[in-house]
Amino acid sequence: MFGVTLAGGAGRMRAPKMTQNISGNVVTALKRANRVMIVTGAGISAESGIPTFRGADGLWRNFKPEELATPQAFQRQPHTVWEWYDWRRGLCAQAQPNPAHRVVAAMERFYHHFLLVTQNVDGLHARAGSRRMVEAHGSVWRGQCLQCGATLPLEVTPLKELPPRHEGCGGMLRPAVVWFGESYEPAVLQQMFAAAEEAQLVLVVGTSGGVSLPMDLVTQARQGGATIIEINSERSAVSRLAHERLEGKAGEILPELWHCAQLAYLVDEVRARAEQKGGRLLVGIAGPPGAGKSRLAKALAAELGPHVLVAMDGFHFNNARLEALGLRGRKGAPETFDRLAFELAVRAMRLAQEPVRLPIYSRETHEPVPEAFMAGQTTPFVIIEGNYLLHWPEVRDALDMRIYLDCDPALARKNLIARHQRGGATEEEAIRKFEQNDRLNRETIQATRGAAELQIWRDAAGWTVTRSDRQG
Repeated sequence: MFGVTLAGGAGRMRAPKMTQNISGNVVTALKRANRVMIVTGAGISAESGIPTFRGADGLWRNFKPEELATPQAFQRQPHTVWEWYDWRRGLCAQAQPNPAHRVVAAMERFYHHFLLVTQNVDGLHARAGSRRMVEAHGSVWRGQCLQCGATLPLEVTPLKELPPRHEGCGGMLRPAVVWFGESYEPAVLQQMFAAAEEAQLVLVVGTSGGVSLPMDLVTQARQGGATIIEINSERSAVSRLAHERLEGKAGEILPELWHCAQLAYLVDEVRARAEQKGGRLLVGIAGPPGAGKSRLAKALAAELGPHVLVAMDGFHFNNARLEALGLRGRKGAPETFDRLAFELAVRAMRLAQEPVRLPIYSRETHEPVPEAFMAGQTTPFVIIEGNYLLHWPEVRDALDMRIYLDCDPALARKNLIARHQRGGATEEEAIRKFEQNDRLNRETIQATRGAAELQIWRDAAGWTVTRSDRQG
């Protein structure tokens, strides 16, 4: 691993582009748990290009890390030790959080009782958005004064002076990390083991288990009844304690796993609401342009079975089409299309005596595409999506379930500009179209987001549900 550690002892869900089998037991554990601990090691950061602590790339100027990461080494040659740490800080500064780091941060937002314990000192988890975490072995981005004991941030790299000094008292700083032969802070130990004792689920990601901490935490959690899931590219000391193992890169496995678990959670929510509504459900998905409403709707529909999916942005009607559908034509604001498609969905589910074919129109060419969906009296779910579905009270009241999908603005911008370009716009035209519509759309849509019963956030980690339940 890259972080400095103490010496010590020892059913399948569907998701796009799956690289391996993910059992239903793993997905069920993730969607049902509410008290979760994640333990990460060097493997998760190695995928960001940071050399592992004990790997072949761990040597520096013919020094073994064990020769430098000790109080004795620092006492003998503080300048050399700081040279090594400053070199490592440079590697960390160049590295970027990978998809696994981002999924861990998303999990923190989903679970009410959550703790990340990382053995890494590189700061990548914090940069990915993790906040409820313990950096068990400290951080290369902090220093501790040997004279007054203060812990100070060291954000500049490379450092201007080696060894660095505390401007306040003039004392020499040491890296604020746990070295070989040193002990963890009692309060930190208490926090980690209390979380392990209460955990329902523990994910162990990219750690060899070659030091005592991860093994002790996993043992504590398992004795308390927690499910242990290991994600690693090879077997480790933790493997014998794991209930489930997923072998491979965390940056590939965790996004797939999170997609499966979140989709399964959403499907359960929809089915539970359908039971309350007599088995038939009209689901509406609203949110800002570029959030991926169609993608979410299609993913839900694929899991729910017989369905009709109305792709809002894909409906472009002319008067002839409207008359053929028995709908009145409206001209004007873009949200007209959402309302028309809503009327069509209601008509399909509530009024059809026989299954009816609903055409889907391409948002790029405004022409029908081969895909079509069937709806009739026996159709259990109709899923519709559109920017303005929650804008009108009469539409909100007619929906049986209201979902709001929000999105990281940078990701939405990228998606919308790409969409305009696929429709034939130049890059400059696409950017101009986005900038003209984005502010008004977002303000109008988010004004009604409170009307949704279920809110979802989409970013680089995928979809993450905002849970309102407060179960223990």
